Amino acid sequence: MRFFDGMRDRFRAARELPETERARAFERNRAEIRAQVSVLPTPEQKARYEEIAAEGQAASAGGGAADASG
Repeated sequence: MRFFDGMRDRFRAARELPETERARAFERNRAEIRAQVSVLPTPEQKARYEEIAAEGQAASAGGGAADASG
């Protein structure tokens, strides 16, 4: 089973939606990807993935990177 089959088309279609619906469609697509990816890693890998995802969400919400010093 290929997890991301069709996702490119879904994101492409979301870009064509009116601006008021676009963000919701992108978030639905990302949520589906997160759900599919979450079944793959070991518990340790999953915990780290969730940390990284939370950091990315905080940065995209306008908070910026937590530590830009590297």
